[in-house]
Amino acid sequence: MLSDVNAADAQPVGIDAGLPGADGTVLLCDPLASSTTDANGADPVPAATVGGGDDADDAVLSATPPLLADDANDADRHEQAHLDAVQQRRELKRRDLLDKSKLPVSYWSNSAKEDRALHYVDNFRRQYQTLFPHRKDLFLTPENEFGVKKCVCTTIRPSQLGLKDLYGYRSCARFVADYVAYEPLDPPFELPTKLASPTHTLAMQSGNAFDMSVLLCSLLRGVGFEALVVSGYAARQITLMDETHVDTDIQRLMKEWEFDVPAPATDPDHDDAVAAATAAPATRPDESTPSATVEGKYKVKSKQPLNSKFLAAMEAKKEDEAKKLEQAKREQMQTQLEANDHDDEMAGLRIHAWVLVLPGKRDIAEAFFIEASTGKIYSLDDPKYLGVECVFSSTNYWVNMQKCSNGLMGISFDLADTTKWEFVFLQNPQPSLAASASGTGTGGSSTNSGTSGAAGSAPAGAEEEEDDGDAGDGDSELFDLPPSWVAKLDLSPAQFDSRCPSGSKVMTWRNVKLEIFAAYHRPDGMVARLTIFSDPARGVTGELHEKFANRKDKLAKRVRIPSRSLLHEFFERGRAHALQEHVMENGHTVRMRFFRGARADGLYDRQESARKIIGRFEDREDRLVYRSVTHELAVDADDDMGAPGDDAAAADARSGAVTIVKMTEKYARRPGPPERDPTEDVVDPFMPPAMTPPGLAEDRDIYKRSFLVRDEKIRVVYHTDPGCLIPAWREFRKPSTEQKTSFMDLTTAFETRLTPTVLKKQHLYAKLCELLKAEQTCLHAVKASDREIKEILMARQTEERSIQLVVSLFDTIRNKTDVASELEKENQKQAEEASKEASVDYLSPFLLNVGNPSALTRDEALTVRDACLKAMKERLVEKAAIIQRRYEEETAAYQRRQQQYSKNAEGMTPQETEEYVQSCSESLFRIHVLEKRLAKHKEAAPEQYLALDRKLRTDPRLARCLGAAS
Repeated sequence: MLSDVNAADAQPVGIDAGLPGADGTVLLCDPLASSTTDANGADPVPAATVGGGDDADDAVLSATPPLLADDANDADRHEQAHLDAVQQRRELKRRDLLDKSKLPVSYWSNSAKEDRALHYVDNFRRQYQTLFPHRKDLFLTPENEFGVKKCVCTTIRPSQLGLKDLYGYRSCARFVADYVAYEPLDPPFELPTKLASPTHTLAMQSGNAFDMSVLLCSLLRGVGFEALVVSGYAARQITLMDETHVDTDIQRLMKEWEFDVPAPATDPDHDDAVAAATAAPATRPDESTPSATVEGKYKVKSKQPLNSKFLAAMEAKKEDEAKKLEQAKREQMQTQLEANDHDDEMAGLRIHAWVLVLPGKRDIAEAFFIEASTGKIYSLDDPKYLGVECVFSSTNYWVNMQKCSNGLMGISFDLADTTKWEFVFLQNPQPSLAASASGTGTGGSSTNSGTSGAAGSAPAGAEEEEDDGDAGDGDSELFDLPPSWVAKLDLSPAQFDSRCPSGSKVMTWRNVKLEIFAAYHRPDGMVARLTIFSDPARGVTGELHEKFANRKDKLAKRVRIPSRSLLHEFFERGRAHALQEHVMENGHTVRMRFFRGARADGLYDRQESARKIIGRFEDREDRLVYRSVTHELAVDADDDMGAPGDDAAAADARSGAVTIVKMTEKYARRPGPPERDPTEDVVDPFMPPAMTPPGLAEDRDIYKRSFLVRDEKIRVVYHTDPGCLIPAWREFRKPSTEQKTSFMDLTTAFETRLTPTVLKKQHLYAKLCELLKAEQTCLHAVKASDREIKEILMARQTEERSIQLVVSLFDTIRNKTDVASELEKENQKQAEEASKEASVDYLSPFLLNVGNPSALTRDEALTVRDACLKAMKERLVEKAAIIQRRYEEETAAYQRRQQQYSKNAEGMTPQETEEYVQSCSESLFRIHVLEKRLAKHKEAAPEQYLALDRKLRTDPRLARCLGAAS
């Protein structure tokens, strides 16, 4: 018998929001007349909620009531036509799903065992209503989509879809939340009268909380989880799926949907590995260098960082103020959220359904809730869930006998504890918890003794029976649950990939909006879009992250920052020029990154500013790692020299109206052992400079070459020598045609060696010529780079104007059209060949000597036929002779080769022997092929001759005459 518990014990918090009736029940304060409901009595769904539709805008349900007839004329006709088409498609799908010829009989009828189960459950309900007249009616036997009453336990159909992505509870929850569009209950304070089958919900891709929870429970139980459906009460933000008052973790969301891209690099002076590659270390460690292994007597003290304590304190103060401001905003929003909850006239009365996962299976250590509408995980004492009426699974049904006056705090979900949970079906096992999730459980046994079971007066059978309706033993006091009437759930990989209802879905939080699109749903290939708002009112867009797939131009991600007019694009491998990232600001390119190791010139990074272009390289034979070009505008260059963000200057620079001022190249150190010790390069002080040994001519490791175009100078800086702190350098001035000064006056040098090498005049001249040639090479490389960038930008404009999507070869569904077109082409080709053969008149050579080919006499027809057959015979004989001749020639050549080998076998080298064996093998293969061909020709020749004879007899031009002759 049911325990006599106070009727108000199971009522959730907020039950006193209504007025008591005459019989003690609680009546609502005219909720249908409330300003929070629409014309149908249902709460309007806020604009920032989750929903599905053919477009992103369709997925966001409007917060305003439906348009009236007078206002419908003002709506956009195209949008209305689109909505009508969507509704029409849904109706057609619903009609198709209600076709009884495509479904098992169990969908529209009940077996004898199911009828007994319904009678048994109705007996339990009558006893429950008698003992607890003030509690809500139990959700036990709703109608299915055919209007047939079914037990809710038999509606759950444990199924494993066979997709590896649907094996975890998080992936299953996320799939149901994305694949099925959520529909709030109408009205929200009453249990639904119908509960569709999981197959119907999966096919329609829409349903209320109970439909989605039953579907999710079926999937979870199919992969081994102890999942149950909970029927109870929840807060308004849960029942309406309104998350607009809640912040979400942006980083977690970006990682979950693979939006975690690196921050846009737009600083032209951004430091990276090039600085380390081009930096000149003070010492090069090597075993042959004493200074690298022996610590010197004197040490150079490291410089202390010159950081301002005042500036650091000001920065810390700014951060504290920003944190306080953010905290104040959060507190204000929380206050508003609590005020909205208090303003809810139906607080505590909103009926909802969700999923409970108990520990014990699949290594689940602690029980938790799963919200089917959003796929989120909640703890058992989450304040958003206000009360529980019952839980049910595919094995049993349990009624909560605990007080929910304080929400779910202290509620035990140990279903084997019969003092807190009443079950309907006695025989099935009862899940048990060693201790309740809230720490107040009693830890009942794993099975029920049956002393306080369900209604025992109902007739029952002791053993599980099939759907054939056998009566069983009527004297037994036990009754088990009939099997599920639902067919096994099935989902194709294509349907799983589509995910979103009608191709799109929107999820909105207070700080973020996430839009999801199915593959190939949008013409631009976008599959997800994440909008990050910079204000709680969601009026200003801070960042916009877009994700693409199946693009022919290999575009994978795009980041927009409207406040900075910044556009950052990310590409996959496979593009021309190996472009990886493209950053634009105010419509102008500021940076390009390329895939490392994918370009012949080694370029992997290119930065642009108004006055400077920097390129970074790696893995080049000439060890070039850096090249920069500094320029000024050809017009008004002196007025805007230092504006790094001048977009007009950058535009003019790209258009070519610039004057190059300076070009710089940097090189990595030369690989190999360190340079010679400076003491080895001692020059005899008494030796005049002109007598300097030619072997000591300057061939040092260059670090940087600067071509000062405007100043007509070339400056070369070398890598620091071992044991030196500063590098040596040499500067050349370009000689003019009219200059008469000595050549030695055109060069200036700074040496760090105690005994520098003295270069001869011819060596300096050769060095200058080499640098002038290097300057021209650098200029050509800069111009070629500019042309390449223009090609990339033009290609991007063309690609964005006409976006093309590609279909994978393994996508058999979308490739069906291509397969059909290929079959059509093949059939057309065969038809053309057949028509070409038909167009060849095989009798035309033999009708040339006939006076009137259209009216042949019998003698002429016989002559033509005999001539054609004779020609065919001669052709067959000639072909056989050719094959025979080639066979004999190949056989003779093979015999000659054998005879030659037998004579010279002793004197042949191993290589010659191997060549002989190889040639013999090839000759035997050709002889074998010719034998087969000759035998096949002898077999086919008579058939070809007879086939031609039959063809001649059926030819319209010869048939009459030949028929008369025969």
